[in-house]
Amino acid sequence: ARAHEVQPGQPCPDSALLLLADAAAPTPHRRENLARGWSALIGSGLEVRSTPGDHYSLLKAPNVQSLAKRIREALAQAEP
Repeated sequence: ARAHEVQPGQPCPDSALLLLADAAAPTPHRRENLARGWSALIGSGLEVRSTPGDHYSLLKAPNVQSLAKRIREALAQAEP
């Protein structure tokens, strides 16, 4: 959706992928808490996946390969 098509206070009708670093969200309860704010903005279109590492190490080898794989998978599943 384009910014002008989204009504203030309403969730965006599109889908989104939230990748959480394992170290930041080590338990299902913590992952749910981190995703809660995003789900208020995205609604039911929010998909949450975890990826190895922490905020900094997920962009370094070997964790960045896992991050790249998850992004490639999400792009492959996205509508053209």
